[in-house]
Amino acid sequence: MSKRETYESRTEQLLMPIVSKHGVEIYDVEYVKEGSDWYLRAYIDKPEGVNIVDCENVSRELSDVLDA
Repeated sequence: MSKRETYESRTEQLLMPIVSKHGVEIYDVEYVKEGSDWYLRAYIDKPEGVNIVDCENVSRELSDVLDA
């Protein structure tokens, strides 16, 4: 498994309890290189569509988990 695939898989594992708590689902996780920088992106969705509050809640909680 490549470094990219490992990061994406591990991020999905960390996201599972977070998205369940906030009533959204994981649409995609990607770890991509743009220029000289790498970016980890998580995409979420729910049937009625996500809003900025959903994105903020998931992002902040994932950030706390990644910092730990």
